[in-house]
Amino acid sequence: MTFTGEEIGRIRRIAEQLSGVTLPLRIEWTEGEDLRAERRGDLLEVRCRTRSALCRALFFAACRLRERPEETAWVREEKRHFRELGLLVDVSRGAVTKKETVYRVLERIAALGFTSFYLYTEDLYTLEEYPYFGYMRGRYRPDELREMAAYAKGLDIEMIPCIQTLAHMGSFLQWNDSTPLRDQMTVLMCDEEKVYALIEAEVRAMREVFPGDRIHIGMDEAASVGLGRYYAKHGPVDRYALLGRHLGRVTEICAKYGFRAQAWSDMFFRLASGAADYYDTDVVIPEEALSRLPDLDLCYWDYEHTDPAHYARMLAVHEEMQRPLAFAGGIHTWHGFLPNLHMTDATMVPALTVCRERKVERVMATIWGDDGNETDLFLGFSRLALFSEACWQETLAEEDWHRVGAWISGFPEAVSQAMADFFPGAEDIRMGKALLWGDMLYPFIVTEQDGRTLEETLLAYARRTESAAQVLERSAVGSLEAEYALQVLRLAARKAEGMAGIRLAYASGDREALSREAEKMDEIARMQWALMEVHRRLWMRDFHVQGWELLCRRYGATYARLKDVQTEIREYLSGRAETIPVLEEKVLDARRKGGMQFYQTFAVPSHYL
Repeated sequence: MTFTGEEIGRIRRIAEQLSGVTLPLRIEWTEGEDLRAERRGDLLEVRCRTRSALCRALFFAACRLRERPEETAWVREEKRHFRELGLLVDVSRGAVTKKETVYRVLERIAALGFTSFYLYTEDLYTLEEYPYFGYMRGRYRPDELREMAAYAKGLDIEMIPCIQTLAHMGSFLQWNDSTPLRDQMTVLMCDEEKVYALIEAEVRAMREVFPGDRIHIGMDEAASVGLGRYYAKHGPVDRYALLGRHLGRVTEICAKYGFRAQAWSDMFFRLASGAADYYDTDVVIPEEALSRLPDLDLCYWDYEHTDPAHYARMLAVHEEMQRPLAFAGGIHTWHGFLPNLHMTDATMVPALTVCRERKVERVMATIWGDDGNETDLFLGFSRLALFSEACWQETLAEEDWHRVGAWISGFPEAVSQAMADFFPGAEDIRMGKALLWGDMLYPFIVTEQDGRTLEETLLAYARRTESAAQVLERSAVGSLEAEYALQVLRLAARKAEGMAGIRLAYASGDREALSREAEKMDEIARMQWALMEVHRRLWMRDFHVQGWELLCRRYGATYARLKDVQTEIREYLSGRAETIPVLEEKVLDARRKGGMQFYQTFAVPSHYL
């Protein structure tokens, strides 16, 4: 491989733009394994094999120059711990990432030395034979996908199509036109030729735009496979055999078009566990099921555990399946509004440490957008450095990935930590989301069981988020993301104070205090509307317009309900209502089945929204 002067210049410009530093250096490149960069005066010598590794070297040189301008001689040598380092971005939960945004993502992961990029699409690409596929959801055109793949290739990043061929197809299967393909509302009908015609159309569409030889076929979270229309048509069935047949057909289709398939591994564990639990470390997958497993790659995903022994055991069980294995960890962007970086750190440090110890060759970070993609993907980019430094450094030192995370995200680590304080701690407790979407009267927030009253919990949370907002304010980070994060934290603090204030005033019969709380709701409503406006600007910068309508409706409903609650309080104060009925009820634990903490669980007590 040879890099031309023009290519080196292009990668230099990317590194300079991301770092904000002009490199006053001559660059000499030679081909070699791993990565070595040496500066001697005005010369920077780089030895590496790929353009993304070169980008990493130049980005680090630029950031080092910014931090230590007096330093004119240094050597940096790095060796990969993972053969593949990838990023998966979810574009299927409402936010379809613009082509130009994907370019920005690719440049940033190149600067960290990533090697692959997975674009997770469910029905968000064009299938001419299936007009309802991605209908009104901002699906990609073939030319957009082709151009994104070409841009990735120019950075030596493999762009891998990531589709679904079993479950997670609810947006497409909702239409009457799709009824013959449906087992259940989100699951395709196995053993149905019309389904394999659809899957072949999917794979063929990917072949037409992606030049590589790998494809991710999904296959996850289909615990009810064979139990819907399939059961009505065929009766009871060995579901391992059913899954094996379906997986065999799909991999054959992939091979027909020159793809090697990779699938999520959870269904093999769920079917073997009496509780359909992916993370049942005592599970034994039947030998017969393993014998039906076609030749494909498996991907073990795990975003929630903090015990290294758990990861070690799960990897050991996967290794017994004797298929090439990848590990997918998570940057927790799907908890609502801001990334839960406390939980990201608590789960991914042990996960990546164990992956290094067990010499896992392929590792990816994932950025999911569950429940409407409320969190912009760039807000979590500081934790890409956790994955990159686990790959490239000899030791996974916190100070290293904190520093690199600040470089790539533009947020000092103190700002990232402040944004993470939107969450009560290193657990999946979405208190901030509950407050921003929730009702000032209905206490459907999920709190830690620490013996405090609801009001005490709310006031403590208000202090936490207000302190975090002050960190952002002092940092003077001038980005749109920082403006958005500041407004999120301030609104969460005000709503927590307001909910506590209303409940305390009503319980004590302090009508003057309750009247003051009603007046404050005008300010809260203005803040809610202002957050919607800055959120819209952020969305329109990064995503197709389709999908925003969902969040717009949520903001509008929340704003209207604030005004309505204000009216309800004033009716009580004026004597037109004898009580505020909701405040008369005893507060119960707000957690619901499956730990699902979505918009509807915080907005209303009814299962139906």
